[in-house]
Amino acid sequence: RDIGVTGVQTCALPIYKIEKRGADRVLTAAARSLHYGEAGPKQSWVQSLRESFDRWFVKKATPVINQQETKYAAWNRWFEMLEENFDMTFRHQLETKDQQKLQSAGRLVWLAATSIDKQDWKGAIARYTSALEMLPGNAPLLARRARVYRMAGNRRSSLADWNQAISIAPYDPWLFYHRSEIFADLEAWSKAEEDLNEAIQLASIEPTFLFARSQIRFKQEKLSGVRGDLDRTIELDPNSGHALARLGWLLQTEEERDLDLATECLTRSIELMPGHAEPLFQRALARIQPRGTQPRQS
Repeated sequence: RDIGVTGVQTCALPIYKIEKRGADRVLTAAARSLHYGEAGPKQSWVQSLRESFDRWFVKKATPVINQQETKYAAWNRWFEMLEENFDMTFRHQLETKDQQKLQSAGRLVWLAATSIDKQDWKGAIARYTSALEMLPGNAPLLARRARVYRMAGNRRSSLADWNQAISIAPYDPWLFYHRSEIFADLEAWSKAEEDLNEAIQLASIEPTFLFARSQIRFKQEKLSGVRGDLDRTIELDPNSGHALARLGWLLQTEEERDLDLATECLTRSIELMPGHAEPLFQRALARIQPRGTQPRQS
């Protein structure tokens, strides 16, 4: 809360654009740029901000942080920030040469997005690589390039970028989520589940992570775990058509059998996703099954 308010006022810097700078570097930049008349901020004031930063944004193992979900919502936003805003990051905090680097990197990010629109994966990767040469160790750039590597089918390079991004920003649950997708592509189900466990620990109220874990657990035939994740996903997002469809299927299995509830879930899923065939098919199966028998499979 402290850094979220004072960060904008004193640094002209939205907290979600801090990226990978580190508390000391961010606050040193703030100290250089902030002036009270002719005098800069007192060292004790900067130190108090540093301590606030550590408390809210760095030490993820602290119980207070695990209870504060708003922290993660703020941090996650920089991961999806728009290309046109990229060159504005730290504009008022960095030295002139750093501003020039950011502006050049911002242009490269914009060109990479244009390449992606044309499905020119090679061109997009080349531009992200050039941007990373200007801004080495930039987690959002690594994440962007990792996603393009995956689009191009280069899972090994994608995994390497996700690994590096996570080493830089281990507080971001979305990095673990996206790396779990690579492990899922490789059918490394246990590693995918471990990453999703970490993402859920960091942001326990994000339904995307819970639904993804239910899918991974389904692959491992952990049906009891699947039910728990789907129930929690629907609790957090009652309009998740995919989660309702999956629960409707699960409720037709021998372990979780409840055909009436399955039909109800599938009907709701059809209302939310009218163009999808799978919930219609599953509801048809649920309706024609005699009560007390196992579902027929397609």
